Amino acid sequence: IGDGAFPDAYKLKSIYIQSGVEEIGEDAFSSSDDGSDIDDEIRIAINSLTLPDTLKKIGDSAFEYIYIEDEITLPESLTYVGGYAIYLAEFYNNELYIPKNVEHIGKGAFSWCCFKKYSVDENNKFYSSDSQGALYNKDKTELIHYPNNTYVADNTTFIIPDTVKTVKKDCFFNTRCRKEIVIPPSVEEIEHGAFHFIDTMERIVIPSSVKSRGIMYLHIDLAHEVYYEGSE
Repeated sequence: IGDGAFPDAYKLKSIYIQSGVEEIGEDAFSSSDDGSDIDDEIRIAINSLTLPDTLKKIGDSAFEYIYIEDEITLPESLTYVGGYAIYLAEFYNNELYIPKNVEHIGKGAFSWCCFKKYSVDENNKFYSSDSQGALYNKDKTELIHYPNNTYVADNTTFIIPDTVKTVKKDCFFNTRCRKEIVIPPSVEEIEHGAFHFIDTMERIVIPSSVKSRGIMYLHIDLAHEVYYEGSE
């Protein structure tokens, strides 16, 4: 399926891609350049998305701004997920399973998607997950993404493992429920926009180990308290 194949995809009721298709191009089903001209009623029009068992690649922004009401299953054949591939897709999985053959997940691939946790196949050579539901590279030195629909009433703190050195762009984008994120001294880099739109966050302490300091890097909009270690 070529780049930009269905520019008016938001008018569809469902998307079924038959077996045999191996690649979905960039912006193939993207509904809008910025989503601003699509009202809420149209955004929830997509009630299902079926991906074939032959699919290997989902291109950049392939399903961007397509709101999907049903769960999404990534096929075992999949190896590549582009940047913002399923960005802003309101699907409601309990978990998003990452198959063992996935080698690349682009920045913001699942940002603003509603699901509770990642579950990565233990045989995947490039990615991993943990009991907190986050997505990491295989050796957990990079924290890639934390799901934004984690309504767990009795667990309001997310503890970043002490193996993590980098918190990636859009990692906590629009994260809900967590009131505090504990950042260990192992973290050296927090990429721009990592904490964008964290509307329930009450407190973040940035350790002195972080080399990229400053609000311009963190892009924290709504946290009540943001401290650099030693500045409190």
